[in-house]
Order: sequence, then C-alpha cells, then structure tokens
Amino acid sequence: MKMRTTMRKRWLLTLIAAVPAAAAILTLESCGGVGGPTGPGGGGGGGTSSTFLALLSPAQQAATYVGVAKCAECHSTDSAKVHGGAKLASYKGSVANPKLSIIDQWKQTMHYQKGVTCENCHGPGSLHVADPTNKDKVLTYAHDFADATQAPSNPEGITSPTVCAQCHGPTVDQWKFAKHSLLLTTPVDEAITNPATYGRASRCIACHSGLFRTQIYEEGDINAISDADISKIASNTLHKVPYVATCTTCHDAHSVTGNLTASGQEAQLYHPVANFDPTNVGPGQTPDTFTHFNQICAQCHNGRGTDPGDAKLNTSTARPGMHYSNQYNMLMGVGAVDNGNKGEVTHGSTAGQCSQCHMAGGNHSFVVSYEGCAPCHSIPVAAAKVDTVQAQTLNRLLQLRADLSSWSQAILHDPDLWDYTSFITALGKTPPNQSLIPIGVKRARYNYYFIVNCGDYGVHNYKYVDNLLTIAENNIPGHAQAQGKDYNGLTTAQKKAIIEADRAKSKNDPGVE
Repeated sequence: MKMRTTMRKRWLLTLIAAVPAAAAILTLESCGGVGGPTGPGGGGGGGTSSTFLALLSPAQQAATYVGVAKCAECHSTDSAKVHGGAKLASYKGSVANPKLSIIDQWKQTMHYQKGVTCENCHGPGSLHVADPTNKDKVLTYAHDFADATQAPSNPEGITSPTVCAQCHGPTVDQWKFAKHSLLLTTPVDEAITNPATYGRASRCIACHSGLFRTQIYEEGDINAISDADISKIASNTLHKVPYVATCTTCHDAHSVTGNLTASGQEAQLYHPVANFDPTNVGPGQTPDTFTHFNQICAQCHNGRGTDPGDAKLNTSTARPGMHYSNQYNMLMGVGAVDNGNKGEVTHGSTAGQCSQCHMAGGNHSFVVSYEGCAPCHSIPVAAAKVDTVQAQTLNRLLQLRADLSSWSQAILHDPDLWDYTSFITALGKTPPNQSLIPIGVKRARYNYYFIVNCGDYGVHNYKYVDNLLTIAENNIPGHAQAQGKDYNGLTTAQKKAIIEADRAKSKNDPGVE
C-alpha cells in the first residue's frame, strides 16, 4: 500500500506536468503502440506479457491458437453448431445489437481493423474448441476452477484491466490512480450474505461491483439468475476482481454502440456520455430504474431516488434520503428541497456532462482538468471561479451547520440533536422523538446533506446550491443564528475537514440507502 501511494503521487506529478501531451500519448499508444495483443494476428506487435499469462490457467497457457475462423464456427450467424443444446447462431449478441452475433459485431469495431482477435483477449483457444463447456479452458468471467491445480495465479478473468492494458497501457495506468480501481467492501459483503436485499432489491452491488455490472447488467439479466448466483458474483468481486469499475464496465469490447464521446468519437461505450432528462433518477424512482439510467456516469453517480417531499422527510429520519453519490442530481438540479426552482443548469447542458471536466483529453484518472472548462473559461479564470465558489459554499455550509446546532441547543439542550437519528446514535446519544423536529429543520438538514454528499462544494451547479442554502437558512425556526462562531480564522483545509467529517457519516453508515 505504501508503494502504491508513492507511485500514485509520482504519477500525479507527472500527469500535471504532461497534461498538454496526454491526448497525443493516448493516440500514439492506445492501439498498435507500445505492448500490444498477445499471440498471432495482433495489432500491437508485442509479445505475450507475463501479467496476461497469469490470467490464464496453466493448461491454457500451453494451448495453441486456432484463429478467428474456428471461433466463428460457433460464434457467428453462419454457425450450425450447438452448445449445451442451444444453437449458437446469435451467441452471443450484445446490448447494442442482440440479434447480431458477437463475431459479426466485432468485425465493425476498431479492434477488428487493428487485427485484435478473440484469442488476443480470451487466450489461445485449442482447448476450448476441444471442450467448449469447460470454463477452465478459456479466459472468461472469474469462477472457481473444477481442478484447483488449474487455477490461474491471477484469477481476475476476462474483465481484468490487464487484458486491455496489452494495447491501452497508458489509459490503464491512468485508471489505476482513479477511485474506480478501488473497492468499497461493505456493500459487496452485504450482497454476499444477503443477495436478495442488497443484490436484487436495493441493487447496491450494481454500482459497487464492476464485475457484476458487466456480467449481469450489460451482458446478462438479473431476473435470470438466482440469489446464489448473485452471492457468487459478489464473492468473486471481493476476492478476485476487486474494483468498482474496470474497462469493461463502461466499454463493450465487441461492439460499435453508437454512443459517441462529446467530441464525436466511437468509444464502444455501453451508454451515452450525456442524458438531459433526469426523470429516471428523480424522486421516488426504484432501484431497477435508477441503476439502469442511460448515462454512462450517472447510472451510478445519482442520488438513488431522492425524495425531498415533506411526507418523505417526516418518515425518512434515520439518515439522509439521498445516497452520497448524488452528483448527477446536483448537476441537473433535481432532488433537493428547491421550491420548484432548479436554477440554471449550465454545466449539465454541456455535450459531455461529467466527462467534459473529468475526462478532458481522454484522461481516465477522472481527476478534474481545467482544460475541460474551455471554451467557456480560460484555465486561470476557471481556477479562480472554482476557488471563489468553493470558499463561499464552505462558509455558508458551516454557518448553516452552526445555526442548526444553535437551534438544537436552545430547544433540545444539546447541539447535536438536529441531526439524523443514526448519526446521533453513533455519538452515543439518544435521538429525540422526530415529531419534535419541525419540518423546517428537516428541510434544512436535508439540503445540508444534499450539498455535502455531492462533494463538489458548489462547482457542479452553483446557482442551485445557492438556492438550496437560502431555502435551508430560511427554514430554521426563528432564523436561529449561532453565537460566537467565527470560521474566518480557519484555513480552507480545516473548513473542508469539518464538512467532510459529516460526509463520512453517510459513507460509513452501514445502513446507507
């Protein structure tokens, strides 16, 4: 872990110094550049890498290449063969075109043009041809090997970024420094022990497991698998493919999808980079709906059916009624107590939405780059605006928090009792009966956490944040003003630490919705 942290710092310094050249590097090395697919017919020109070999079983490492024509005997529309009793004429179609075989779809992609074949990603296929029902004989999704001696030394399987790194090394290197390359284990553990609730009902696993989203949401059907299967995929995530998202979570390796980037490039994305209708992630939506939202980032970065209505605020009192991933809701101005006024949705109206700033130049670390602010702002102007907006938002959030504490002290004789009950309990205190909390306080604390949980301090949609804070301030009974609170002497880092501690309460709450 220490080595990874050191490498991350070194890489970030390099990235900052090399941002202007990033796009050129990706263009030169993404396909047919350094490294390259393994085996014959590849487009990269490199040899078989040890990291890729580690994904294969010992038997498959010794197998031979059979070529695309042999794969097409089973996996194309011309196939007359059967597999497990089922004809493989369309095995296996994709979300983009379920009626077109996987081979025929592959022929439309850049992979085909560059000579990247089935075996460059799935490994040599002679053993698979001889025994097609045995998953031990071909690189596929992570699974338990029937013969333990044949288990690969690296059991990640086909969704491993190692597969893509054969050609897309620089991009994968960027991904390694993104939070997508990490794993929040709690929701995955919950899906293992209680798949019916956390896998099928709440769908937590759909966003916390890159393997699950690829295998079930993009390439399968959750209604066609059992709870035991859900538990197994969650276990494979935890122990074999421990990432929130990998390359295959967002990209369909086999198909041209028509979901273009903001610059108009075909990136084989499962979903578009922009969706200007936030209805399906708005108040009252179900997990099945908001986890299938048709926007590549917002399918997970949404508030999970936020509901700011008074009826919901009176019944949802244990924790904030929005997930801490409500970035898209904030971007589009939907889901908070806003009195029907979402304000201007300036950043949400851009062609790239999230990717406009988080993926400028194709950067897969998702670290915000001010280059994405062009042509609306120059880099110096954008940086200055961000500093100003965040400073103003932080100060108002701290004042709002102090005002809520002041009201709580005056009425309930404890400065912490304005908060949600699970957070009060975590402090070792007894929460008050929620009927004693006026609706105005419930509105104010909801808006407070809506802004805090987004984590951007107003940058995504400043005018919406300004409106939410004004409404929250005006809803505190008697406009209670905290006495003796002065945050002017604190540094920005100190101010953020106070707010981030509240955001962490939502993240660390085992019952988070």
